[in-house]
Amino acid sequence: MNMVDLLGWGVNRLEREAWDAVGSLTDVASRVMLSFGEFEFSIDTAAYNAMKRTMEWRWDEQQLIGKNDLLQYTGKGAKTITLEGMAHAGFRDGVGMDALDTLVQMVDDNPAPHLLVSSTGDVMGYFVATAYSDNTTSFLPGGAPKNKTFTLELKYYGEKLADH
Repeated sequence: MNMVDLLGWGVNRLEREAWDAVGSLTDVASRVMLSFGEFEFSIDTAAYNAMKRTMEWRWDEQQLIGKNDLLQYTGKGAKTITLEGMAHAGFRDGVGMDALDTLVQMVDDNPAPHLLVSSTGDVMGYFVATAYSDNTTSFLPGGAPKNKTFTLELKYYGEKLADH
């Protein structure tokens, strides 16, 4: 009997197969959520709690007198992915705080496209970091951050580096 059956999870076949592929609960806790170049988002580093995808289709508008505007499709805009998360100094000895600094340093030292890969192995293509922000609202004695929320915006570069 595997862990899924023991806990009564995986009522349908797809859920059962997903949990069986993941393995034990300890594997779930350390599993990588997403990798951006060499940086891995996970519970062990920095975890995001929201992922927002934005896509756009461009339509140029030609104004006509006395008629509806004429629209012409001109192509797709770049996809963007926005990750939002939180790190706590008291969780896993504050490793998330250090991981966020590592992420910023990686992007700062190498402002280039990085391969984005999901936890399921889905290669999403090359993305560039276009914006990062963090916000600290509570502090430990001595001024070190206690909690930090972060937002990272990624913009699609292409399927391969030679696309541009």
